[in-house]
Amino acid sequence: MNAVMIQKIPLPMTLKKTFSESLAKNITKFIGKAGTPLTPGEFLIEGYRIRLNANLPYLIRDARYRVYILTTNLQYIESRLKDSIEYALDRNSGRTDDPGPNRSFKVDILTMDPESIVTNIRGRELNRRIDEFRDELRG
Repeated sequence: MNAVMIQKIPLPMTLKKTFSESLAKNITKFIGKAGTPLTPGEFLIEGYRIRLNANLPYLIRDARYRVYILTTNLQYIESRLKDSIEYALDRNSGRTDDPGPNRSFKVDILTMDPESIVTNIRGRELNRRIDEFRDELRG
């Protein structure tokens, strides 16, 4: 049976709701309403305040069905995750000696439009100059 598992992270009551937290809450609602996943298996949704605590390179390298990345920072993907993404794509395509490739495996990366008003909100949340943040998103 397919399942959706959601791990909620308790936040201090005094913490002001940020754009990231609001987005995570809405994604969780959407996936919860979706019912069954697009591919067989379980979904685990986790939130981390400190990205390094998630060990994303390992999770991506070990992925068997699909990887969804929602980010505002493409430079982080290029510098820290690209090798893991390429490894997972190679392993699942059957180009390695892995005994269980999944040729339907894919990686989806969603980022924001640099010209969007959301960019202003996220830039302020990160204490960044908006023009510099937009340039970073443009890559």
